[in-house]
Amino acid sequence: MKWFPLIAITFVLFANNALAEIYKCVDSEGNRSFQDSPCPEETKEETVQIQTGSESPQREFSESLLVGKWCEYAVSLDVDGEKDTSRPATWHFKNKKEMSYTYKTKSKPKKEIFNKYSVKDNRININNPYIGNWDVESFRGLTLILAGPLGGYAHLRRGAC
Repeated sequence: MKWFPLIAITFVLFANNALAEIYKCVDSEGNRSFQDSPCPEETKEETVQIQTGSESPQREFSESLLVGKWCEYAVSLDVDGEKDTSRPATWHFKNKKEMSYTYKTKSKPKKEIFNKYSVKDNRININNPYIGNWDVESFRGLTLILAGPLGGYAHLRRGAC
């Protein structure tokens, strides 16, 4: 019983490094499959590198990457804190420096109301006091975390809700 703590600590230290490999197999007809064991000899094999969410590279943020619709699927008080997903909303950025913000409802809104916006030094400045200015906390290509003007964070992913 006196060895149990030592064994438990050793297991915890080495368990984080035990990731299975994923293999991408392509047959002669170009069909692809993914599996956790090496591919058969008659197929072309590639090892797929796995990145966890915390290891995903931070991408350079620019105004051109913001254009399009983004789904605000959650809000939180802390960047990694508990997320509230009860009121999804769509942020729609147009390349004419106009944006709209609409909550998802059962009935479709009559029309989008667009506000002027600008981006400078990872800050989105919106000409609407009800929406305010937001700081880009994290941008990973398809996901975006914005720090709100009154505290809290908006968690967005590319596409409409």
